[in-house]
Amino acid sequence: MLQLLLAFWGFSLIASSVCIHNDLRDKDSDQKHPEKKNRAIASNEIAHLDARVIQLIFLTVGLTTLFLISGSIAVFGACYVTINLIYSEFLKQIALIDLLCILSGYYIRLLIGQEIADAPLSLWIILMVGVLATYLVLIKRYSDVKLFENTGIKYRKTVTFYSKLKLQTTTLFLIHLIVLIYAAYIHFVFSQYPESFTLLPYFTIPLTYIAIITYHFKAIKNLQKDPISILIRNFWSVLLLLISFIILIITLYPNS
Repeated sequence: MLQLLLAFWGFSLIASSVCIHNDLRDKDSDQKHPEKKNRAIASNEIAHLDARVIQLIFLTVGLTTLFLISGSIAVFGACYVTINLIYSEFLKQIALIDLLCILSGYYIRLLIGQEIADAPLSLWIILMVGVLATYLVLIKRYSDVKLFENTGIKYRKTVTFYSKLKLQTTTLFLIHLIVLIYAAYIHFVFSQYPESFTLLPYFTIPLTYIAIITYHFKAIKNLQKDPISILIRNFWSVLLLLISFIILIITLYPNS
């Protein structure tokens, strides 16, 4: 558990260093964005040099923390940084490649957790994380498309490509696919233990659906805002997901 907490801390620092680099790289375009113009770097609240110093400190401390856990964990962290730096400089302007780069970051997180906890990744978490990450990325791309349509501001060169994907329909489809994968997980995992079978985890399926669909329509109405900030401010979605999580914990670990 201590190693997992340290990895969470260390990876958060290197992810933050990458975010600082992205904000510095995108400063000019962020200043034209209705929401991103308020970020600390875009608004000149933090000077360029200060941001670089903070980035270097975060990166150094983060990678050192991961290295203290193990060399392989530090390699995962270094791969994450490398991919994201290349993404920020070049690959973010290539449609679908930008999506794959962001997806890789989610799977690197999973691989780090698997390495430390010695817990092999299940098919369900691989599918769920992949679809959920794709959804979050496409919501952001839909935001770019709508910004271009409403203001003429082309925040990314990939706007033309993503505007052809009918992202409102695509993201809604992904939301239902997420719930379907989750429902399949609940059924196939819990039905394996008939001696302790209970309907309790099945109640989390409609709760999760309501939480996710509520979040989705909130995100569609607030496209220019960060998807995570929308979730945090959505009381009912957070509450329903929390209830579902507690039910699963009680069911999976009845003697804890």
